[in-house]
Amino acid sequence: VASAASTSNAVAFDWPPSTRLTYKLLGHYRGPVEGTAQVEWLRQGSRYQVHLSTAIGPVLSRHITSEAS
Repeated sequence: VASAASTSNAVAFDWPPSTRLTYKLLGHYRGPVEGTAQVEWLRQGSRYQVHLSTAIGPVLSRHITSEAS
């Protein structure tokens, strides 16, 4: 059983700072496939947005956004 003193010392969750990650995609579907992906995390106070962009070959691209306050 946890005491009130031990639970009050717990660190509150903190969202990570804004950042961007870029990936090179390699795969095989009826031959070699190459592409890129980028994940961008934007934080402002307690609000955040996440943008995911992918491009595979000259034919397929996607952009997805999620946000919360």
